[in-house]
Amino acid sequence: LVEKVGGPPARPYQPPGIWRMTNSFLPDYVEDKGEGLYRKSIYTFWRRTAPPPNMVALDAPGREACSARRQNTATPLQPLVLLNDPQWVEAARLFGQAMLKNGANIESRLEWGHLKLTSRSLHPEEKKILVDLWEKQLKLFASDSKSAAKILAIGRSKSDPKIQPADLAAATTIAATLLNLDAATTLR
Repeated sequence: LVEKVGGPPARPYQPPGIWRMTNSFLPDYVEDKGEGLYRKSIYTFWRRTAPPPNMVALDAPGREACSARRQNTATPLQPLVLLNDPQWVEAARLFGQAMLKNGANIESRLEWGHLKLTSRSLHPEEKKILVDLWEKQLKLFASDSKSAAKILAIGRSKSDPKIQPADLAAATTIAATLLNLDAATTLR
């Protein structure tokens, strides 16, 4: 996430042809290169006729009127976006990379990541489920290097070459799982 305040609008990842679907006279959407992909969503360039689909799915209010409070909902589209949108997969990969660097073992990495996203420690039963998932994902990616390479190739940022691809792919899956938690996506 780029912390820069102000400046020109950002054009993050969007589906190809997003503007052409609503009006044939609009130019093609061209996403930014570099920091424009990673700016806060408040700076995202927005067309009322073709708003960013990931923001709509995550309940961003329309821009026709000022909104003092966002509504909180949980729809099946939200996890679909959080698990598949390139912006979120790339964020999960980078968060997974940070988890790997901030712990000596799976348990400590999970504790760090969960605390960072939810501001609370893991309950023992939650930790057991996540450790099991991490171990299964690690085994899966260790036996299928093509799948690991595929998930690590999503997004423009580069992975840390010092981290084994299977380890990072497994951490990416776990980070995506944590990012999908209601406590990580919803302010209460």
